[in-house]
Amino acid sequence: MTQAKKAPQPVLEGSQILLFFDPSGAFNGLAGCNNYAGTYTVGEGGALSMNLGQVTRMVCDDPPGIMEQEQQYLQLIPNAQTYEVGADGSLNIFTSDQWVLTYQQQ
Repeated sequence: MTQAKKAPQPVLEGSQILLFFDPSGAFNGLAGCNNYAGTYTVGEGGALSMNLGQVTRMVCDDPPGIMEQEQQYLQLIPNAQTYEVGADGSLNIFTSDQWVLTYQQQ
């Protein structure tokens, strides 16, 4: 996660944030502790809209700060506006509040 020209905020060591898109218009993933799901639409010019639906409700305490990271991440998902695929194959999602979520293919 990166906010408007600030240094990237890496995922906490010992945690993962995952995002999977289904061609049907659904997405799901792991936000560090909890699983999440929702729907998305893609438009012209890289437009992207994501509607967060379900989030499981587990509480995790390892690594320290995991719940704060997850909360911040989940608040950014509904703010997605556009996306681009980088030359290295990374997916960059740009939010309305000047954050960039960068995902590397696994």
